[in-house]
Amino acid sequence: MAKYVPPHKRGGAGCNASSIARSPPKQSRRRTSNASADTTLFCDAFTKIRCINLKRRPEQWEQFLVHATRIGPSFVSKVERFEACDGQEAMDGNSCRIGSDVALHWDTTQNAIWDRHVETGCTRQMTPGEIGCALSHVALWRELVSQHDVEEGRPEEAMLILEDDAAFLHPHRRGRFNRAVKENHTLSAERFKVAFRLAWDLLPGDWDIFYLGLSDRGDRMDVAASDECDGVSVQLFSPSYGFRTHAYAIKKSAAHTLLDNLPVVGPVDVWLADNSWFGLRVYCAVVANDGWRDTGANLISQNRVAESTIRMSSRDSN
Repeated sequence: MAKYVPPHKRGGAGCNASSIARSPPKQSRRRTSNASADTTLFCDAFTKIRCINLKRRPEQWEQFLVHATRIGPSFVSKVERFEACDGQEAMDGNSCRIGSDVALHWDTTQNAIWDRHVETGCTRQMTPGEIGCALSHVALWRELVSQHDVEEGRPEEAMLILEDDAAFLHPHRRGRFNRAVKENHTLSAERFKVAFRLAWDLLPGDWDIFYLGLSDRGDRMDVAASDECDGVSVQLFSPSYGFRTHAYAIKKSAAHTLLDNLPVVGPVDVWLADNSWFGLRVYCAVVANDGWRDTGANLISQNRVAESTIRMSSRDSN
C-alpha cells in the first residue's frame, strides 16, 4: 500500500493516465458558457437525481433547496428527496438489514493508513448515523438496479446521489475571486454549471462512479484537463483513496457490483475506498487552481451550517 501523500505534496507523483487502457474522453465542444444549455446538460446527464434527508431534519432539506434553486427550476423539478434510513431505529428494532446489508463492526487497519486521526488495528462498532447513512445508500443502489433496462443504443441508467448538505461549488478559498463568489451565490451556481459541463466533456464513456465531491488521499492518476472557460478549468483524475459520499453519480451496472459485495463493512465511504471500489472505474473532477492550497475545489462540497448527525466511529477510543 502506498504511503499517504498529503494533497499539497503530491506534485506530479500521480501515474500518467496515458499508460492505462481507457475509453477516450469526450471532447469539449464549447469554450464559452450558455447557462440554459449547461443547466439542461446537468439535469439530463442522469436518469434520476436523489437527495438523502432524514425525516427529523426538514431544515436541512430546505437549505438544500435554497442551493438547488440557484441551479435552476428544471433541477428543482428533477431532484427527488429520499427519506434517509434512521440508523438508531434500525438498531433499536434489530433490523435484519444489520448484518445482511451493513456489518455492525469493522476493522480500522486500512483506514488508519490514510487518516492520521485513526488508530490502526482496532475493531469499532458502527454508530447509528453511519448505519443509517450506509443503509440509505444501499437502498438507492437497489432502487437504481430495479429500473427497467433502457433500449439498445441508449445510455445506461445512472443516478446522481446527493446528501442534504451538498452545496454547488461552495466557495471556501481565501483568494480575491472567491470572496466575490461568497458575496454572490448565484455566481457560484453558474460556475458550478460551467465546471460540470467541462467535467462531463472530459469524462470517459466507460465510467462507473463519478465523484463531484471527494476528499481524496494519496496519488491522483491524472486523466484529462479542460481548457479554461469563463475563468473555470477542470481536472479529471482517478483517486487512490477518499472520503465522503455527499455527491457522486453511479451507473446501474456499478450498483449491481456494490450490491453483490454486501454487507458494507465500515462507514460506506471508507468501505468503498478500502476495497478500491471493487475494481470499478472511478473518476473525480475538481476545479483547477482552487480549493485548499490550490489542489482543486470540489464541484459539490459540503455546506456544514448545521451539526452533522453522523458521529464517526473511527475516532472512538478503546
